[in-house]
Amino acid sequence: MSKCIWCGGQTVINNGPATRLDWQWWRCKSCGMFGFVNCPSLEDLSAVYETAWKDSASSGSYAAGSTDEKIARSLLAAIDFKSNGSNCLDYGGGRGAVARALIEKGCENLTVYEPFGLNPGLSAVNWISDLNSLGQEKFEWIFMIEVVEHLRDPQAELMKIRQHLTPTGKLVITTPNARGWRARSDGFNWREAQNPTHINLFTAQSLKSILLAADYIDPRRVYRPVSYKSKGLKAFALAITQIIGIDGGLRFIALNSGN
Repeated sequence: MSKCIWCGGQTVINNGPATRLDWQWWRCKSCGMFGFVNCPSLEDLSAVYETAWKDSASSGSYAAGSTDEKIARSLLAAIDFKSNGSNCLDYGGGRGAVARALIEKGCENLTVYEPFGLNPGLSAVNWISDLNSLGQEKFEWIFMIEVVEHLRDPQAELMKIRQHLTPTGKLVITTPNARGWRARSDGFNWREAQNPTHINLFTAQSLKSILLAADYIDPRRVYRPVSYKSKGLKAFALAITQIIGIDGGLRFIALNSGN
């Protein structure tokens, strides 16, 4: 692939992740995006996910569902989330960390969509594995926490879930930052690029573009720091990188266009 599918810039090609070297990566010289030269089939991805969900170590090759409750609480604080009786959808609920944090914040109307992970049995949560089961249900908040990088056709899926937002609803989306300092220094060896379940790795520019293309409006990046697992000086340094936008993660809020 000689041109980036997102911005049309020139690309460089490299081997895929260490566990799937034949899944070649491309990276855009202009926007910094990563993507697979040939998108893995659903069958191949299912096999990878079967392994991924057995890898519970946050430093592992997959780290599926590695967002814990501390991170989830901090994220909700960073976006100033208040339940106020809102109907919420956690799209790609993982092991339920975001759901637990939402419940703590008073969310009483919560649906979790998770097609791969097991239902942890949270009380008063509608846990589903098929998005079609939502019917015409609408939500004031939809959370996609570390999900969009796993989607084969992210624009189509973002358009699909926008139909489940109320006219004034908000989408909260987080994903690895392909323009972060670690991605820039490590290149194809970047930890997020070594995870074979990551199909597209976005930059702020490309994520904003795809949200607009999916008919969301006013996509804005959240720079307020989120607490991860670092402590002391490392936590302080991480907060600084988040404030100036060179950390390893992207956090966006976008609004429903109403179209």
